[in-house]
Amino acid sequence: MKISSNIQYQEAYTYSKNEKLPNKKEKKFQAHSHEGNCLQYSPCGTFLVTSGDKQVKTWKEDFIGDFNLKSCLSGLPKNVNAMCFQNNSKNLAIAVLDFKIQIVSTDNLKVSQVLSGH
Repeated sequence: MKISSNIQYQEAYTYSKNEKLPNKKEKKFQAHSHEGNCLQYSPCGTFLVTSGDKQVKTWKEDFIGDFNLKSCLSGLPKNVNAMCFQNNSKNLAIAVLDFKIQIVSTDNLKVSQVLSGH
């Protein structure tokens, strides 16, 4: 009897000492007017999230490699300390220096939940 499964396995990427890190700038764009705090690529690889100036911005990469602003979450009380994607890239956890973690949708950066006391 043969049992089939729809589970797909993805091989984990491992760094090799023989690989070289890039030694030149490939792409540069102005994401924030002052310095940036965090940068995170989505696990699906289709967009980039940046933080700085008490804002979080999502950027979508077009077919020629330019980044276009998709959405912006502004008015944060303090700067962002860290960001982390959910595995399916649908939600983003944003750790703000006000000891709160905001869970937002990556589609529109709308806050769905706030975790306080962290």
